[in-house]
Amino acid sequence: MIALSTAFIGIWYIFMTGVYLRRKTIYQFFFTLTAAVLNALLNILLIPYFGSIGAAFATLCAYGVLLLVTYIFNQKIYPIPFEVRSFILRVLVGVALYIGCIALSGNQEPPIRWSICLGGLGLYSVFLFLHGGLSVQTLRQLFLFVRKTFIKRGGS
Repeated sequence: MIALSTAFIGIWYIFMTGVYLRRKTIYQFFFTLTAAVLNALLNILLIPYFGSIGAAFATLCAYGVLLLVTYIFNQKIYPIPFEVRSFILRVLVGVALYIGCIALSGNQEPPIRWSICLGGLGLYSVFLFLHGGLSVQTLRQLFLFVRKTFIKRGGS
C-alpha cells in the first residue's frame, strides 16, 4: 500500500502539468490540503482498529483522492490525453500478479520462492511489452540498431 501511495504521488506530479502551465499553483495548496485532511480523518478512524495497516490504507486513500481531484481539475484547465484506462489495467495486472506470487510462494523454500517471484516479474514484463504495443518488428529494429552502434564503436 505504501509503494502504491508513493506511485500515486509520482503520477500526481505529472497530472499537475496543467496547473503549472496555467500558472495556477495556488490550487496545489487546495489539492494537498484536501488530501491531508482526509488522511488525518481516516487515520483517526482506522488506526485504533487496524494499527499500521489502517494508517497505510488511509494514506493510500488520501493520495488516491489527491490524484483523482488533480486529474479532474487539470483536465478542465489544460486537457492532456493521458491513457488512464491503460494505466489502470497495467496496475491491476501488476497487483494481481504480485498477490498471486505471494500466495503461491508463501511457505516455500527461498530458491522456489525467488523463482516464483522472478517468474511473476517475467510474466508482468511480457504483459507490459505486449500491452504497450511493442512488436517483434520493433524489437528487431532495436536489436539491429544496438548491434550496429556497438560495431561502429568497436571498429573505431
